[in-house]
Amino acid sequence: MQHSGFRTGRVFLLTGILLLIEGTWSVPALALDPEKAITQYVHDVWQIEDGLPSNVVNGILQTRDGYIWLTTEGGLVRFDGVKFTVFNSENTEAIKQTPIYGLYEDRDGNLWMGTTGGIIRYGNGRFTNYTLDEIGTRGAIVWCEDREGNLWISTGRGMYRLKDGRFTKIDWYPGSVTSICEDQKGDLWIGGSLGVYRLKDGAATHYDLGGPMNNQVMTIYEDRAGNLWVGTLGGLNVFKDGKFTHYTTGDGLSHNHVRAICEDRDGNLWIGTEGGGLNRLEAGRFTHFTMKQGLSDDRILAISEDREGSLWIGTYGGGLNRLKDGNVTPYTTNEGLSHNHVYTVYEDGAGNLWIGTNGGGLNRLKDGVFTHYTTRDGLSNNIVRSIYGDRHGNLWIGTYDGLNRLRDGVFTHYVPQGLWSNRLVRSIYEDREGNLWVMTMGDGLSRFERGKFTYYHREKALSYLYPAILEGQDGHLWIGSRDGLFQLKDDDVVHYTAKDGLSHSYVVSLYEDDEGVLWIGTYGGGLNRFKDGTFTRYGVKEGLPDEVVYAILEDDKENLWMSGNRGIFCVSKGELNDLAEGRIAFISCRVFGKADGMKSIECSGAHQPAAWKARDGRLWFPTTKGVVVIDPEHLRTNEIPPPVHIEQVLVDHRVIDLGEGAEIPPGKGDLEFHYTALSFLDPRRVRFKYQLEGYDGNWMDAGTRRVAYYTNLPPGRYRFRVIACNNDGVWNEAGAAVEFYLEPHFYQANWFYALSALTLGLIGLGLYYLRINRLKARQRELAQLVEERTSELAELNRTLEQRVQEGIAALSEAERMAAYGEMVAGVAHEVRNPLFGLQAAVHVLRNKLRDLKEASPQLDLIRRETNRMSALMNELLEFARPKPLLLTEVDPGKLLREVVETYHTEHGTASPEIVLAVPDDLPSVMVDKSRILQVLVNLIENAARHAKGLTRVTLSVDLLGESQLCIRVKDDGAGIASEHLPHIFEPFFTTGRGTGLGLAIVQRIIKEHGGTITVESKPDHGTVFTICLPAHRKDAKDAKGEKTEGISL
Repeated sequence: MQHSGFRTGRVFLLTGILLLIEGTWSVPALALDPEKAITQYVHDVWQIEDGLPSNVVNGILQTRDGYIWLTTEGGLVRFDGVKFTVFNSENTEAIKQTPIYGLYEDRDGNLWMGTTGGIIRYGNGRFTNYTLDEIGTRGAIVWCEDREGNLWISTGRGMYRLKDGRFTKIDWYPGSVTSICEDQKGDLWIGGSLGVYRLKDGAATHYDLGGPMNNQVMTIYEDRAGNLWVGTLGGLNVFKDGKFTHYTTGDGLSHNHVRAICEDRDGNLWIGTEGGGLNRLEAGRFTHFTMKQGLSDDRILAISEDREGSLWIGTYGGGLNRLKDGNVTPYTTNEGLSHNHVYTVYEDGAGNLWIGTNGGGLNRLKDGVFTHYTTRDGLSNNIVRSIYGDRHGNLWIGTYDGLNRLRDGVFTHYVPQGLWSNRLVRSIYEDREGNLWVMTMGDGLSRFERGKFTYYHREKALSYLYPAILEGQDGHLWIGSRDGLFQLKDDDVVHYTAKDGLSHSYVVSLYEDDEGVLWIGTYGGGLNRFKDGTFTRYGVKEGLPDEVVYAILEDDKENLWMSGNRGIFCVSKGELNDLAEGRIAFISCRVFGKADGMKSIECSGAHQPAAWKARDGRLWFPTTKGVVVIDPEHLRTNEIPPPVHIEQVLVDHRVIDLGEGAEIPPGKGDLEFHYTALSFLDPRRVRFKYQLEGYDGNWMDAGTRRVAYYTNLPPGRYRFRVIACNNDGVWNEAGAAVEFYLEPHFYQANWFYALSALTLGLIGLGLYYLRINRLKARQRELAQLVEERTSELAELNRTLEQRVQEGIAALSEAERMAAYGEMVAGVAHEVRNPLFGLQAAVHVLRNKLRDLKEASPQLDLIRRETNRMSALMNELLEFARPKPLLLTEVDPGKLLREVVETYHTEHGTASPEIVLAVPDDLPSVMVDKSRILQVLVNLIENAARHAKGLTRVTLSVDLLGESQLCIRVKDDGAGIASEHLPHIFEPFFTTGRGTGLGLAIVQRIIKEHGGTITVESKPDHGTVFTICLPAHRKDAKDAKGEKTEGISL
């Protein structure tokens, strides 16, 4: 006996999953409605191109965890509705050979199957192989577990019983065994090449089924009523009331070779034949489903019903088929319709349903039977585009060749001579006065009154195509056309288009509800509501699945049903009104398509009627593949929450097997969680949410995605959870979960952090004490020298400041400036020599003590103070003894460019950015170029030193009138406080930095030029200095409107 395992990412399912496996399946499911024809079920096929390893499927089983398992000639297959997972000799060690035969799940949840090389058991994520040394096998494998837990196995080499882990061969059956079944009484039925045997109380009884072919038993099946069904090469047999009854093709069976039998939850018996396709036995009558109706192969090997009520069929060469019921019931040529392309549908007063087709004429559906009316019966054309019944019981039919009336089984053809150039009738409608309105292609609207046609002139409606006609509650006629919406009031016409709020000009359907609200369907603009003179649009952006609305119907629960090119969709009228009133921004819409029973999602429209609400409340819609009906009062919902599984976990792109409390070695921290949910009715609508506890704060909405990714996950303990809902939004809140611990790298461990911190602390402490000792040794050497120089500098500062303050206090404005010059000359002589000496001493000390870093701060202090004193002296001399102006004619543009170059030469091109804005053809100015250059550079430097957050300075110039040229210096800094603005041009005013003379000198220079300087500033909005100077223009050319050039430097 050989064991092997494969990595499936074993996980810990939550307690709710275990309960789900045991009890959820008792919820009523969507079984196959026996009232429907087999061809009316939803039919799906999967073959090799969809992921199957082989198109020969000989076994089907849904295990208690929800998966569908298949045995094929290419290996064992697990199916979750989206993906086929294949196990064969290439990827599973225990599977030595293919094909795989037989499939059985025992009471412990083990999955049994057979090959030509032995028997295989799959349980707890591992395969176990029982080889030929323990049990011989050849050909098909048959399984049965009795009520005592013994497993009965039949192979090509005999029958065996597995009890207490040991195989025992059973020799009493004389032939080869093909089927074993234990009935409700505990009797064991064995079928094979010699008919049927019953083993009861240890005694075997033989039943001869009659004839060699009928004694070749292929399958035995017991239904819920206790009847035993036996399929043979000679037909179908049932053992009831102690005797067998035989069914063959003479009784309606499609083929006598019966290979598979299954009873669905409604008690219908499904029979698979080898050559005659699928049969359903219901109420004693056989119906068939073969390749002619769409079955992929007529040779059926296996049948199984899943817990959601779908029927799965395995074929020999056609792959896997599935039949399921849907909320949409189609009627096609399979059910008797004359043509699958349907244009229009209508119910008359007697409850007959009339259907117009594209080439098949007119159909009547009555009591489930179709009757066809074509040109052979008097219909003018077999293409029927519109149908309507009047109050007199006449049925009016619009065709490609004019109008027809059907009365008392006789067709009368109407083509008004000289009135219609095109005979295609697309819409027919009777108003409350009994007038019949007829729309023809290209000729517009005609009215049939008292046996006479009247042409409604094109000029009155401004269009030629009217696919929709409706009489409102007020008696006015609404007409939808290619050119918008029209309202006919007696002889007046009101025309609504996109200019009035209509979403699209092509109106194809109209409906008025009980409140008088008009609902308008368009071709390209979705749905419109017209209420109180206002249009409201609903399209894809608002939640509809399509911008085409061919028809609008209302059910008895105030839901609007619409058809389009993407199926049939339903939305609550209350939600539509809420969106129109602004209470919600999006509508929820239920869409019906192929998964619900439609053969084609494309509906028909642009003619009337394009849908019909029958008297029983059912809704009929024409499509390009038949007519379909929906019963809004009996929409079935899938109430079974789907089992959720985490199938695989990848860490750093490697598949790992997670056991309880699994520890993952350190890596990059990249994780992938592959999960699934087992709902097969419409897996494309299964949605997921997941959360990594310990990392995610909230649930993550994954939509339909079946994998979750995490990157750079830090080490720690985590729990990954995933939940899912089925196609109808029923959630499995328990879901599935897996716990794991992501181990850290050694450098991420707490002990490493602690050790690193301790080491750094010791190193820092040692360096600290070394530094302290060196500082103490040097400190004594410098203390005296620094103290002497600092005292001299402080004394000098005090003397200078005392003399300046005395001079300012003693003089008036006029006298102060005169005395100021004499004072500065004397002070300069007294101060400059000591300053020079101090600067020289600092230079010498820096060279001698360059290795003593502890002295650098004190020496830098002396250097900064001496430099400050030198700059102060220069500004004092500048302010006290201004130089005379040397005026020259200067180009403003060139002047500003030179300012930028000068600033960059002195300070480099680093921040701030300087931007120039200089218009063309500016007049020149008469200025002292060097002094104005000094002013502008001073303003830029002032901004760079004092404007917090500064990134840009803009220099601009423009002409003010004809006589003044204004230069502006604007920065984007933090601005100047409002309380400082009135004082910034006062001499010696400072906010704590500088001498306070810079802006005073700037103001004086501008005034000497006959100009003005002003400042504007707001906190956090920057500062603007504006300098206005007299302009000097040689000509009177107007500069207004000239091109302005922006230059960024």
